Amino acid sequence: MNTPPTPPSAPYPLAIIGAGALGLSFATRLARTGRVAVIARSAERAQALLQGIEVGGTLRHFDVFGADQAPQADWVIVLVKTGDTTEAALTAAAMAPKGVLSLQNGLVEDLLRAACPGLSVGQGVTTEGAYRDDSDRVHPSGAGETLLPAGFEAVAELLVGAGFTARVVADIVPVRLAKLLVNAAINPPAALFRVTNGELLSAPHRVLLDTLIAEAWPVLH
Repeated sequence: MNTPPTPPSAPYPLAIIGAGALGLSFATRLARTGRVAVIARSAERAQALLQGIEVGGTLRHFDVFGADQAPQADWVIVLVKTGDTTEAALTAAAMAPKGVLSLQNGLVEDLLRAACPGLSVGQGVTTEGAYRDDSDRVHPSGAGETLLPAGFEAVAELLVGAGFTARVVADIVPVRLAKLLVNAAINPPAALFRVTNGELLSAPHRVLLDTLIAEAWPVLH
């Protein structure tokens, strides 16, 4: 059985809270160019990941910690499900970072601010994709773009250095609302009918996609 890594005396440049498919896909690429900590939801999940997990067809090993053993980090990216945001934010705050950045779906910035008083907090968007199969293998599913709010230039630099397409935008709010519109239109029918996103462009699903966009757009606008 592998033992958890000993937290270094210096903070990690970057940590990712969320050891799901997207979090592990991000960590794999970032670990090629620097130290990155992965924070799992529990000590048990961290222990399982210490044995290694296949990402993109290659067995990967990470510096992974349970939430209670999270090390210090200069910057923290939160990549958990919306319902786990507050718990993840409290973990992030305990890591004494310079800033906490969410790349989650939904609008969660207020939840992060409430749990991280006094810290720089922001929410960006990413169209990077990944999924995990029934054998717990992670499959990156297409490169996208990652847009960050002002104040997270250092994180953008780390992402670009690892090969991501990433940049800071002056006004992140319209970007977040556009991503919310995409999620509101695509995710429900894709889940209900068990189809890929691309299949929604064809009959009989296209009418549902168009209807959801028509309903959501005036509200977001």
